[in-house]
Amino acid sequence: MRLRRLDLTRYGRFTDRSLVFGAAEPGRPDLHIVHGPNEAGKSTLVRALDMLLTEKATAKKQYVKDTQPIGRDEGPAVTAELTVGGQRFTYSKQWVKGPRTEFRPHGPGQPLTGDDAHNHVVALLDEHGDETLRKALQLLQEGPLVVDGLGESRRLTAALDAVFEPVARDAKFQNAVDQAYRDPLLRPRQMQPEWTWRG
Repeated sequence: MRLRRLDLTRYGRFTDRSLVFGAAEPGRPDLHIVHGPNEAGKSTLVRALDMLLTEKATAKKQYVKDTQPIGRDEGPAVTAELTVGGQRFTYSKQWVKGPRTEFRPHGPGQPLTGDDAHNHVVALLDEHGDETLRKALQLLQEGPLVVDGLGESRRLTAALDAVFEPVARDAKFQNAVDQAYRDPLLRPRQMQPEWTWRG
């Protein structure tokens, strides 16, 4: 999944705010890190995207209701421009007051609304995304820096296996690791070297 743009039309204390990443530049890394002072809205952006991707517009959960704009009788609304599995589209939801969901493809495909739009995006993410990895990468500043479940991430496992396989098969590397485990200053407590390769 690639996020090109995230619009908080109405979300908590934010109105008409946008974060634009733009198009990927060929040959350049495509990693984005959002930073800023406390209370600037970094965690809010992550929560808004998460709510857009996971909660139906008709959701009645308290945390969804809590994102209603402060002092306004309007429902929270979020829009994102995404690319998933090579398909670029704009995805919008409004919750609480006048719930609605819209999927608008940029290119071939039919626009969808309501549960059809939600279910289509969920299916795209299931097929081409990695929910475990996406959740793990959402480290919010108020939460612990603990990342659970990465062993369940099929895409991360495949990427690490592809990079690590030649290294793990190298006798010099294995000898260096074994030697480090024998050194009491370097050895992690209560760990013994164990080599199991799935290749």
